[in-house]
Amino acid sequence: MRAVRYDSAAEFLDANEAYLLSREPEVSLLFGVALRVRTGHAYGDEAPFFATVHQADELRAIAVRTPPHSLILDLPTGNLNAMEGLIDALAPIAPDLSGVHARNEHAMAFAERWAARTGCSSDIVRSMRSYVLREVAPPRPCPGCFRAASSTEQPLLADWAQRFVDEAIPGDPHQDPNVMVGRMIESGALHVWDDNGPVSMAATTRPMPSGISVGLVYTPICRRGKGYAPA
Repeated sequence: MRAVRYDSAAEFLDANEAYLLSREPEVSLLFGVALRVRTGHAYGDEAPFFATVHQADELRAIAVRTPPHSLILDLPTGNLNAMEGLIDALAPIAPDLSGVHARNEHAMAFAERWAARTGCSSDIVRSMRSYVLREVAPPRPCPGCFRAASSTEQPLLADWAQRFVDEAIPGDPHQDPNVMVGRMIESGALHVWDDNGPVSMAATTRPMPSGISVGLVYTPICRRGKGYAPA
C-alpha cells in the first residue's frame, strides 16, 4: 500500500473531493474540516495533517488531523491494514495524538495498533452517532422567535458555550469560548431562540456542498423541556 501526504487542504481536496462528495453524510466531519481549513480557518497553531492510503490506485484510507484535536479517519473499503500507512506517517510527528474519530470498529483497531507502536494506552471516551436530516418534522408550537445572536449577548452566550463543552464534550481541546462566540456572531453563524430574551442557542458549522452541520446547541438546564431547541 502507498501512503500520500498533502501539503495543504486545497491539494488534499483536489485529489479526493470526488470521493468525499459521494459519501458526504458519512464523512461530513472529515470533509467539513478540510473545507474550512481550505478557506483559511485555523483549529490550532500547528499545521494540519492530510493523508490517504492507496492500493493499486484504489483509495483505502483517508484522514485529517488539526492539532491538538484527534485524528479523523475513514476506511472506504474497511481494510484495517490500510491504517498502517497512516500510523507510519503520524507516529514520528504526533507523539501527543489524543485520539481518533472513526467507525467504532475502525477506531478500536487504530487505537490498538497505535498503542502497540507507541507504547501508550487507549480507552473509549465516548460513542457517538451522526444523524442526517432528510425530512423536517415540524416541532410543537412554543413561545418566542428565532433570530441571529447579537454582539451585546456575547458574554451570556460565551458562558453557554463553555457549559455546552463541559456537558457534551468534556476533556476535548477547544477554543476560548468568548473568541469562538464572537467570531460566530460576527459571521452570522450563531442564532438564538428568543422568549423575552435568549433561552436557547444553536450555530451553523462546516458548510458543505449539499448541506451544513448544526452545532453548539445549548439550552440552560432551567429552560429545558419547553421545546426551544426543536423550534
